[in-house]
Amino acid sequence: MDFLDKIEIISKFYKDSNINIDINEIVNSGILDIKIPIIENGKNDYFCFGKNHYLQNFKSITVYNNGLLTDSIIWVHEISHYRNQPDTKRTQENNLLTESLAFTEELIYIDYLKTLGFEYEANGFQYLLFENFHHNLSEAYKLLKIYVLYKKTCKVSEENYKFLYKNSYEYDYFIREFNKMIKNNQNAIFVSVWYLLASMLSIYMYISYKNNKEFIEKIKLLNDTLNELSFEKCLNMIDLNIYDGNYFNEENIHKITFAFEQYKDELRTFLKIEGR
Repeated sequence: MDFLDKIEIISKFYKDSNINIDINEIVNSGILDIKIPIIENGKNDYFCFGKNHYLQNFKSITVYNNGLLTDSIIWVHEISHYRNQPDTKRTQENNLLTESLAFTEELIYIDYLKTLGFEYEANGFQYLLFENFHHNLSEAYKLLKIYVLYKKTCKVSEENYKFLYKNSYEYDYFIREFNKMIKNNQNAIFVSVWYLLASMLSIYMYISYKNNKEFIEKIKLLNDTLNELSFEKCLNMIDLNIYDGNYFNEENIHKITFAFEQYKDELRTFLKIEGR
């Protein structure tokens, strides 16, 4: 699909969803920086790549045009980040939740593509997204088990690992993975938490929207006021209630796991149709 057709679909999505953003203005002002992918040895590393960042103190979005309909899914994701991007620096609450909101809007847009007749492309990308979540959660699990071990015992050792987790069979592997990930990215723990929250909350918000279309108003309001609210108030806004400072109490965990089960049922239906 060519560039202008994708822009037209995104523009119509924002209009139909009553989201106050003009994609043509973003394109014409140069905020949306569209690049052509570099393909080496038949491999394209930019199929799912996008980045919202600060470029010389200006807010910018870098994405790639692969000539595919699915490019537009990445563009909507990155534009969502842009919508709640402060002029200078993101707050802690913003960093924690901007990824959740971007994946939520991405999932809602994928549903929108289905209504236009692009079921195969939309379902396929939705499946890839769930695979991505699974990978991110697996990586976060390794990092956070070692991080929690240090926080609770003040020393990372096999003995302490066995004491805290009642086993030690995975200790050597987790230590190697922890050191490798931290070496590659010193912010790996923080990034893991961002994506861990994004995996949980985006599925929850998306399914809440699927079950009640009016829920999109809460998603839009959270996006618009993200920089003004505490983390607790952000969760309250999307009907995750806090009791005694416990963000993820039994009630909230139930809501999130219920949403995951419903999302997986959607994927099972798609895979059954595809014979996979």
